[in-house]
Amino acid sequence: MLNSISIIEEFTKSKFADEKKNEDGLFYNDSFVVVIDGVTSKSNELYDGFTGGVWAKEIIKKTFCKFNGDESIECIINEIQNEIHKVVVESKIHSISASAIIYSKKYDMIWSIGDCQCLVDKKLYNSNKELEGIAIQARKMAIHALLLNGYTEEQLLQKDASREAIMPLLKLQSSFANVNDKYGYAILNGDIQKNQYIIDNVYKIDTKGATEIVMSSDGYFSLYDTLEKTEKQLALDLQNDPLCFKNNFATKGKYFGTDSFDDRTYVRFKIN
Repeated sequence: MLNSISIIEEFTKSKFADEKKNEDGLFYNDSFVVVIDGVTSKSNELYDGFTGGVWAKEIIKKTFCKFNGDESIECIINEIQNEIHKVVVESKIHSISASAIIYSKKYDMIWSIGDCQCLVDKKLYNSNKELEGIAIQARKMAIHALLLNGYTEEQLLQKDASREAIMPLLKLQSSFANVNDKYGYAILNGDIQKNQYIIDNVYKIDTKGATEIVMSSDGYFSLYDTLEKTEKQLALDLQNDPLCFKNNFATKGKYFGTDSFDDRTYVRFKIN
């Protein structure tokens, strides 16, 4: 007998006041639970008024609506990549990409593509890529240099010169998307010629025997077994270090006018 999925709590929030800008998303039905983390745009390109991250989120959600629940991860990746590819060709925007973490009832398995995270019966699983660590270290160095040269943290929260300093590096990262290289990483981006790399680099977590699962995007530094605890810790982290360079590290901070350093999505569910 297959497990049933019971959603306990769910939450998704843009870092901006306008929820239409939220590049995170959540999908669930009787077969799947999916957290989607659209990649933050490195340019001002928009397609029909939306960033590539928003488009990636919506494409993935619509693709899961078509599935019947029996799909393997290979099938899921191929379908999503094909759908993103169609929009990339039509829009000419190549920044339509996303990470995703997927629970499949049929396979009793979590499949993670990119840098989302989860708790399975309170045990944490994540897969941080080396490239992200390099960019974070470069930004930390830039912040320290800017502070030594007269900038204040308040000024950087209004206009983050450190983010601007590492932008060439952040743009270079896309060269390693779905590439078999020391710095390669898996991402859903519509490059259908590289689907096999993604399939080979899915982070797989067996959930047989598990009773409760939490999944989230990387919009949280710390993941807990309730939304309240997770949100409280994030608020404390951002209060103590809004630039995100002292204790918890990111390639961007919580700037004036934003709710957090990134969009965030959280879902907790039971497997019965």
